[in-house]
Amino acid sequence: MSDQNNHGESLNIEPPTITNTDQLGGFFFMPHPGMLPMGLISADYAEFDSSLTYAEISNHVCEQFRQSMREYCKEKGNAFPPVFEDNSHIIILWRNVVDLTGGKVELDKTLETLCEYKNFAGTIYIRSIQDVLSVGVEYLLHMIAILYKNHRSYIFLDNDYFSYQPEAEAEKQERIKASFDGKVDSLVAEALQNVLRQTQQGEVISNLENLLQWPEPAPIDRFLEIYWKWQKAEVAVDVCKTELGITHRTFYKYSQIYEATPYYCEHLKIFYNEIKDIAKRGPLPDKEDYLRDMYALDLGQITPKDVCKKYELASVIDIPRVKIALTERRRKAR
Repeated sequence: MSDQNNHGESLNIEPPTITNTDQLGGFFFMPHPGMLPMGLISADYAEFDSSLTYAEISNHVCEQFRQSMREYCKEKGNAFPPVFEDNSHIIILWRNVVDLTGGKVELDKTLETLCEYKNFAGTIYIRSIQDVLSVGVEYLLHMIAILYKNHRSYIFLDNDYFSYQPEAEAEKQERIKASFDGKVDSLVAEALQNVLRQTQQGEVISNLENLLQWPEPAPIDRFLEIYWKWQKAEVAVDVCKTELGITHRTFYKYSQIYEATPYYCEHLKIFYNEIKDIAKRGPLPDKEDYLRDMYALDLGQITPKDVCKKYELASVIDIPRVKIALTERRRKAR
């Protein structure tokens, strides 16, 4: 299946769970998964002991986020979001992960992946502005500009000034507009609104980001984009190698390296709702052995953790995906 991580353990993570519902008139409504919030926190991968599993490392970091989130909710008088009770909606920005591609492929694109993901529209709660400053000021400006242009809410738990909530901003603008009505000349009111708009934090950041010069991306820079299209059965592997300008062998090599990194585990959380029911692509284990273990798993004779360790799966999310790949006809790539 895949290589092991830098600590010699399977990068095992739990599948996302949706625990919060809204009640109206006696009926319960499950919010669309894309509207649920996401948490964001950074951590240094090299700081953790090599004897720990990825699940243990990840839980330790996610607990730090939960602690900050509870303090924030207490300060604001809000209820703690149930979706953060587990780790499925808390994304970790990892630092100092060993690069096994030798700098040839950039796999550390977690922040970019989260910000640009079109099927997610929930609020991003970021533990601290320092968590995203770790990726660099220019890159941070680029990501915030993307969120602002897409009217996406993001809240820094330690910094209200840099937080952005489109709904709250729109309400504030309406109050300002109402205060102008009938009190000042219409041309003066329009001029004042233009000044206020230009000094909005998101507008300022977007204009700053436009001043940055970004190098023209090479084909291989699209590796993660193409990889996930492949996993979602949107493109065949022939398209992957053509788009990236590499051979089949090299594409599979980088795919296995990627799946052995902690980045893959975090990206699985982001793409979960799109890939959970789609066959896992890439090398597969022996069909009879795997299905025998699936039967034992159903009987409770073994645990998902046992399956991940035996077959070197990064996450329990991939357990059913491998089963689909072994037992069902694969969806034909477009």
